[in-house]
Amino acid sequence: MDLTRLLMRRAAWIFLASLCVAVLLASWRASADIRQENHGAREVARLLEALSSLQRGSSASQPNDLATLQAISRSESLRHLSFQIEDGQGRVLVPAAVPVPAGEGGARFVLRREDGQTFNAVLIPDPLSEQKEAIADILGMTGMFFVYGLAMLLGSYWVVRRAFGPLRAILAAIAAFRRQDFSARLPRLPVRELDHVAGALNHLAEALGAAEARQKQLSVRLMTLQEDERARLALALQEHLGQALTALRANVAYLLRRTTNDLSLQAAVRDMEAQALTLHQSLRGLLHQLQPVAETLGKAGKLAIGGL
Repeated sequence: MDLTRLLMRRAAWIFLASLCVAVLLASWRASADIRQENHGAREVARLLEALSSLQRGSSASQPNDLATLQAISRSESLRHLSFQIEDGQGRVLVPAAVPVPAGEGGARFVLRREDGQTFNAVLIPDPLSEQKEAIADILGMTGMFFVYGLAMLLGSYWVVRRAFGPLRAILAAIAAFRRQDFSARLPRLPVRELDHVAGALNHLAEALGAAEARQKQLSVRLMTLQEDERARLALALQEHLGQALTALRANVAYLLRRTTNDLSLQAAVRDMEAQALTLHQSLRGLLHQLQPVAETLGKAGKLAIGGL
């Protein structure tokens, strides 16, 4: 599967999951609003029942009816509505939970009882409850979009992290190659593009490993050739210069014995002897320098050095 299809498929799942979360939140919010509306409707019905009881009741039941109305007013459960109860002379018996704006009396209607007593019921619009509901709706929608966006971001992060997870293996292989370790191999990857990269890296590792092995072989061969050349050079020096110097020193020793009576000639011969000794020591030093590198010289080279 290519990377584009993989990302789109997983993004679609994240979108569906986030959409489900948003729908659940919206359903929960709608259920809360419905419960609140039902509660408000029940309170309105309770208010109407209390007003009806106040209108049909007697002076004995009036305190209980007014107490019920006060409890309803203080609960502030009526949605978008408040009320106030006055007696026939305009005295407030049950004050409104929301102050009545100046110049606005709301909707008034008169409750007349059979005993002739009257009450004024004033229904007052309550914009504050509408404002609270609007703010709650805005906050709810904002929260829902926030949760939806956060879910999308987290889901996208998870998708991208999972999709590019094989890159960690690729980076580890590259780090191994930098350490000159070409034995690392990458497995088959589920993403087509990354699998092509892994195949190219494996091919590169094989080529680099083969080149390194070839370089080692060439290095070993070069060292062998150098050691063989050192051995040949040491043998040639021993066979030619070594033997010539040995013969020269033998001749100088013979001349020393033959020129014992001629002091001037003997001085020249001794000078020749010193020069021959110097050449002989220089040759031995040169052969000694060749010896540590040429540890695998043949017996002929070692014997040549030891025989000097």
